[in-house]
Amino acid sequence: MPIHTKDDPSFESSKFRTLRGQFDRCYHEISRMAHNKLRRESSATIDTSALVHEVYIKMQHQHRLPRDKQQFLAVAAIVMRRYLVDYARLKQRQKRGGDQVQLTFGTLNQPVYTTPEQILKLDEALKAAGLKDKVVLIMGGAAVKKEDADTIGALFGKNKEEGVELAKKAIAEKK
Repeated sequence: MPIHTKDDPSFESSKFRTLRGQFDRCYHEISRMAHNKLRRESSATIDTSALVHEVYIKMQHQHRLPRDKQQFLAVAAIVMRRYLVDYARLKQRQKRGGDQVQLTFGTLNQPVYTTPEQILKLDEALKAAGLKDKVVLIMGGAAVKKEDADTIGALFGKNKEEGVELAKKAIAEKK
C-alpha cells in the first residue's frame, strides 16, 4: 500500500478507503464489542448498531490510522467508551435540568449582568414552560436598556430604588 501524506490530494480519500476497509473487516467484532458494552450499561437507550455507527463516524476524525486489526479494535474500544461516557453525561445533564435555562437571582447589591440573547432565551423559556403570565420580570440599572425590558414585557427601573418600588407595587397588585 502506498504511503500518502497530508499534502497529497488523494490522502483523505485513501484514508477513508483504508478506514472503511478496516471497519468492514472488523464489523462483527466491533458489533459484538458494542453489544457487550451496552449490556453492561445500566440504562443505555442507544442500540448496538447506532453505537457502531457512532464509532465509525468518530474514527473518521482520527489523525493516524491504526496499523493492524488489533490496534484498530483497541482504538474502536476507546472511541466507543468515550462516546458512551459523553452520552451518559448528556443524559445526566438533561435529567438534572441542564437543557433548561438557568436563572440567577442577584441581590440588590450584586447585580446580574445579561446579554440580549440571554434575555430572549429567558423569555422563550418562560413561554415554553407556560409561566410568562405568572411571573413579573423587573429589569433595570445601567447595564440594561429600557428597550430590552420592553422586548420581553418586563418592568424597567432606572436604578435599584425604582426596582424595589416596582417589586413592591407588583406584589401589592398580586394580593
